[in-house]
Amino acid sequence: MVFFRSESFKQILFFFTEIFSVSMFEFPMFVDNIFVLKICVLLIIFILIEWKGREHKYAIEYLGLKWKRPYRISVYYIIVFSIVWFAGQQQEFIYFQF
Repeated sequence: MVFFRSESFKQILFFFTEIFSVSMFEFPMFVDNIFVLKICVLLIIFILIEWKGREHKYAIEYLGLKWKRPYRISVYYIIVFSIVWFAGQQQEFIYFQF
C-alpha cells in the first residue's frame, strides 16, 4: 500500500525507516499509573481465561456453563463494565479520510 500511495521513492524509504526504527523496541511512556494498572489487570484476566480454556477450541467456550445463574449474570455485568472502563476516546474512522 505504501508503494502505490507514495509520491516518490524517498518518501517510501522514509516510511519504512520510521516503521522499523529503534523506537519500536522502547518501553512506552504512560500518562499515569492508573492506565498501567488497568492494562495489568486486563492482561492477568486474559491469561487466566486462556489458561482455563487451553484444552478447548476457544478459551471461553465452556467458561461458566455449570455456574449458578447469579454468578453467570454477575460475570456478564463484569464484562460489560470492563468494556466501558477500558473504552478509549472517540476517534474518527481512518477510512473516512479517503
